[in-house]
Amino acid sequence: MSWFYFDVREGERLTRDEEGLDLADLDAAEREATYAAAEIGKEALPKRYTPEIRVEVRDERGEYVLSVAVTMNVERGGDLARARLIRGREPHPVRPFEA
Repeated sequence: MSWFYFDVREGERLTRDEEGLDLADLDAAEREATYAAAEIGKEALPKRYTPEIRVEVRDERGEYVLSVAVTMNVERGGDLARARLIRGREPHPVRPFEA
């Protein structure tokens, strides 16, 4: 078991995790970070507080070992055509989050 700390970055704002979680390994920390980023993003992204939520994971030595980000990008009109050219494909349809 190892201690992992899950810092949350919402745009320029960083909230440091001072408590951490005792987890089996880095894979377990990745699952926790993925779930946390999705849950925080589900609340914050539609309200457009920030276009990105990032969970940055530190190990028990305080070193960053992984990062998980969720983003929201809204494109309108001419932006859609430009996005298709850049990506070479149609944008994915956006579906609302289910509560």
